[in-house]
Amino acid sequence: MPNESAATRRSWWRRIPGIAGKCAVALFVLGLAVRLTVRDRWVVANTLYYATPWSILFVLGCLSAVWLRRRRAARPLAWVTGLVAVACAGIWFSTSWRTGPSARGAGDVRAMTWNLAHGRWGLEGLAKAAAMHEPDIALFVEADPSRIDVRAIFKSAFPEHHVFLLGGGIVLVSRWPGGDARAYQFGSEKTESRIREIDLATPWGTWTVFGCDMASNTLYQREPHFRELAERIAGCPHPVICTGDFNTPLDSLHVEKLRAGGLTEAFEAAGEGYLPTWPVPAPVLSLDQMWISKGLKPVGCVRRWNWRSDHAAVITEIGIEPAP
Repeated sequence: MPNESAATRRSWWRRIPGIAGKCAVALFVLGLAVRLTVRDRWVVANTLYYATPWSILFVLGCLSAVWLRRRRAARPLAWVTGLVAVACAGIWFSTSWRTGPSARGAGDVRAMTWNLAHGRWGLEGLAKAAAMHEPDIALFVEADPSRIDVRAIFKSAFPEHHVFLLGGGIVLVSRWPGGDARAYQFGSEKTESRIREIDLATPWGTWTVFGCDMASNTLYQREPHFRELAERIAGCPHPVICTGDFNTPLDSLHVEKLRAGGLTEAFEAAGEGYLPTWPVPAPVLSLDQMWISKGLKPVGCVRRWNWRSDHAAVITEIGIEPAP
């Protein structure tokens, strides 16, 4: 019996490479098919779409090519798979890297957004790290560790700024005063997106900041959430900064509603460096975004990483466009 058990274990270990190879091929083919056709239009398809960005498809393609190469009958297919993997790498680099101008000191206002991962590695250290970038406006998501005086921590890190606790783990720090926040909850209790809207009295007039923490569950239809957000922004009479953790990558069909509303994503317009922001230290998805309305112009945007959070911070230099 012991010999049979050991033989069974060895048999299972020998099967693992084959199982892994077949899974890599299946994910590569399905992920590529979804990305080139329906994208994240439908529930279930969106899960596969978000799980297989171009960088992951490149890795899966390489693994698939190696596995197929070891099978004599599949060697021609291995070469095709390898070429497709190289194409995925090319698309990944062309869509994820920017060589724009340096963001430092390029604009009139420096805005920042950062998901602080609930401060599990130290909210005080994160606040101090954020303050080192000297933002005029900073929107923090998941800044809600329990039994901690969040306001005092941010006031200590930003002594010359106003601190607004907007609820839902969203904190706004601003060099200028603001009004009362308006809170919106999109979706159901299981797939709840938290949106906060607040007006700031800047030297250039009233600006409206929308702080977003969209639901992270992939098994829900994102379209209604983005549609409602776009409708609320469209009804705003002031220049808008819409920022936060959208839990939806920039190549999603659903963020097109923000573009259709006349908003510009800061990194797409003026980015420098690597686009994805999650998960640090090897990000593959551009979940953290900053959208700017007409009247404001992103003139520089960078990502900055810190080991205390699994999200990269987004720092944008904003220029003020003259009134027509």
